[in-house]
Amino acid sequence: MNIHGAVIMSKNENEEWIILLTDDLTKNANKLKVYDRVMEFLNELVEDLEKDPEHTIQYLERQPKIIKIEDKIVRRLRMGRYRLFYFVDHENKRIVFVDIRIRRETRKTYRF
Repeated sequence: MNIHGAVIMSKNENEEWIILLTDDLTKNANKLKVYDRVMEFLNELVEDLEKDPEHTIQYLERQPKIIKIEDKIVRRLRMGRYRLFYFVDHENKRIVFVDIRIRRETRKTYRF
């Protein structure tokens, strides 16, 4: 899994979180023509992290678990008819978004 691509930083007095987008997410968001929408959605997430990081991380960790890759639990976050797949890395204080799919493609199974 290549974890390089766009980086968004949340700056808070107490905590600083990094949001990373994998190449797969960027490629698929462009292919689906929703890259700008994804970035807007993630910028709202950054604002939430800056206001109340603890509550935002708790919210992200309550989302459905989808699959375990290596030692990371990948979760699903709803963005309209799309689903963003991500994991939270507490040790490095980062949230890594790994893919985006249309809901109908995720209804029966999740394949990466």
